[in-house]
This record gives sequence, C-alpha cells and structure tokens, in this order.
Amino acid sequence: NKQVGLTEAEDVVMRVRELRENGRRLRERELQDRYLIPDEIFEEFRGQLEDIHDLFVQADIDESGALDLEEAMQMLSDFGCIRSGQGRETGELVIGDTLGRGVDEISFEAFLVVVQKIRKIAVELRHPEIAHLFDLCDDDLSGKFDGRELGNFLMELDLQPRTPAQRDRLAILIDESDIDGKGYYSLEEMEAIVQQVTEWYLRVQREAENAKGRALHFSLPEVYRLRAAYETVDEYCQGIEIENLYAIVMRLQHRISMSSFRRFLAEVDEDWHGLNFVDFMKLMRLVEDDAKEQEDDASRRMMLGDEDLPISQIRHRDHADAVEAGGGGGGGGGGRRDSRQVHHVPSVAEIVMMKRSLRAH
Repeated sequence: NKQVGLTEAEDVVMRVRELRENGRRLRERELQDRYLIPDEIFEEFRGQLEDIHDLFVQADIDESGALDLEEAMQMLSDFGCIRSGQGRETGELVIGDTLGRGVDEISFEAFLVVVQKIRKIAVELRHPEIAHLFDLCDDDLSGKFDGRELGNFLMELDLQPRTPAQRDRLAILIDESDIDGKGYYSLEEMEAIVQQVTEWYLRVQREAENAKGRALHFSLPEVYRLRAAYETVDEYCQGIEIENLYAIVMRLQHRISMSSFRRFLAEVDEDWHGLNFVDFMKLMRLVEDDAKEQEDDASRRMMLGDEDLPISQIRHRDHADAVEAGGGGGGGGGGRRDSRQVHHVPSVAEIVMMKRSLRAH
C-alpha cells in the first residue's frame, strides 16, 4: 500500500478547507439574494452571515420570520454583541432607532443593521485603549501590522487562539478583515478584528451556557431570563455576594430560608469562590426542585386533612402506598423530584423591578 506523505496530507487538508470555504461563500451569497442585503453590509458580515442567520432562526421562537424586541435582545446576547446593564440598554436604544416608531418586529436584514450600529458604538468606546496598544505593538512605526505584530497585539489583549477551532475561526476573521488584501492591517482593520473576535469568544461561552441550561431542564427562554437576572445582580452589586443573591432568589422564587439557601449554595460552590452563570443555574435548579417539593407536600397535607402533619409522616405514607400498589418501594418521596416540569422564571417586568430595587440600595 502506498503511504501518503506529509506534503500530500497537507494538500488534502487544504483542499478540504478550500471546498468548505467555497461552500460557505456560496451559501452567504444565497442569503444576500434572499434578503436583498446591500453589498456594503454584506461585505462587513462576510464569514459570519451564515452563523448570524442560524442564530436568527433559533431566536425566532414563534417562527414568525421576524424577531420581537425580547427575541432580538436574546439574539444580540447569544451573538456576543451585548452583555447586561449598559450593553442591554444600548441594544434597546439601537433597535428603537433602527425600527422607528410603531414597529415592534425586526427582520433579518434590519437585525444586521442593528449589529452594525452596536459594533460601531463598541469600537468607538474602545478606541483609546486599542489605539494606544496599536502604537505600542507597531515595532517598525509603519502604521500597519504584519503577521508577527498582529499576533503580539492579540496576545496583549488575551485574544490569542487556544484551540484548533479558535485558530481556524480567527484565521477566517483576519482574512475577511484584510480590506485591501495585502496582508497588512491598519488600526481600523485591527479594531474590527478585536470586536469580532471578542464577540465570537463570548458567543462560544453563551452556546456552552445554553447547552448546560438545557441539561438542567431549563428551556431556552428560561435560560435567557435567568441570565438577565444573574447579570442584573452582577452589574448593580459589583459582584455576586451571598446576601444579594439571596435577595434575588427570594424575588424570583418561592420563599426559602437563609439556612436552606446556604445549604443549596454549598452544594454548588462549597468554598464560595463566587458563582458563574452555570453555577447560578445549578443553584436555581435546586431552589426550583425544593419549591416544587414543598408545594407537593402542602397539597398532600390538604388531601390528608391535616395541615400540621410532619413531612416525614407524609412521605412515610407515600412510601407505604407505593409498596402496597406494587411500586417496589423505589419511588419513595424522600428523594429529590424529577426536575422536568414547568418552572417559574423571572419575566421582563420582574427583571426591571429587580434593577430598580438594586439601584435603590
């Protein structure tokens, strides 16, 4: 058998990547024709258009072909354009400015305009920082970066790729940002690269968080609303402290004692190093399950006609009934319930009330 040499293998890999890239460009042209996207906007989103469209379809929960305000805000978050607080407020203002009065749905092509405007605002906010660092990394004072200077610049911003997937994605973004195709990058081009790479890293984080939320039996809208609640606490309290977190949980869920809350918190983060959003979802899953158990226990007390009956006796009766019915005793009520049920999650109005309360304190 003839062995394939290293050079031949590299040629195969390059050919596969070329075919994949050609296919992507073809699909992007099809999207441009379908939505009548102007060339100027299309050029800005080359290399990303297909991903944005996939997220648009995913965010269109009611499958109307357009996004309402909340769906659009969720997509901006998933795409990595905005975070909480000022980022969310900026998104709402830009959407309102783009749509105009009396319009409450946003089409795909209008969404691209929204992203374009938000990116411009983000680039302007970071311009002093990026311009200063650009000058520091411009070793030959040419006003443009070569490949080595670009790599050093990204390392200073902690945006260097750490996996093959990140490396490939970064290569595409850099290639699409090279406006004149000469392999050198101006400050303007570097600002575009930084913005898009930052968005992409946040987008990957969001995808992982959404997947974890589904594994915890939260629907995607529930994950969005829990994230908004979490980021509200983080934004206005300058960190997730136990007391602030407990106050938010009390607002969003059934009443829970501080001792029970601390017990659930210890299950999620024993040493209290601070909760990230995934930890927060785990905590809310425990709180939700506990609230459901309490509701079920209260209902069973009413059915038994004794509201003061201890929980242990109720669950002992449940166990005995299960054994008598041939359940084999395996379904005793002492364990935690299956979490796959309809959950209470904070509404947009509740999140607004939380923000006002936190600002007042």
